[in-house]
Amino acid sequence: MRYFSWLVFCGLAWGAVSLGLLDYVTPTATMLASVATALVVGYAQRRELRQAKGSTWYVLPLLSVLIAMATYGVLEPAAEWLVGGKTWNSDRVEISAFWGYPLGFVWYGLTIFIWLTYPLALATHFLLRKFALPTTVRPA
Repeated sequence: MRYFSWLVFCGLAWGAVSLGLLDYVTPTATMLASVATALVVGYAQRRELRQAKGSTWYVLPLLSVLIAMATYGVLEPAAEWLVGGKTWNSDRVEISAFWGYPLGFVWYGLTIFIWLTYPLALATHFLLRKFALPTTVRPA
């Protein structure tokens, strides 16, 4: 339960970062997509967070950024349509948004914004590692 809570907190923090970088999005949709992305990436890499040692520990954030940007790129237009569609009376989503956004987010996240995404992903891993570790079970 603590790991879940920290994933939600990290999702909200990453949402605040994306709100600072992207000025065209709805804050509710951004936070919804950010928390969902944090949950997907956090649970997908929980075992790797436990077992990473040496140089793998420093390569893992790159994989995390790759997965997160692709997931966020899919969830952001979906959340915009879900939240914004009700207020803008629009029931149409451009299908190119579901392949164009992920490619754009991965490209920018791993090239132009790597100076921001890699240290933040590494800090997120440092924060989550102690909660991803299994709890010790006392013998009966």
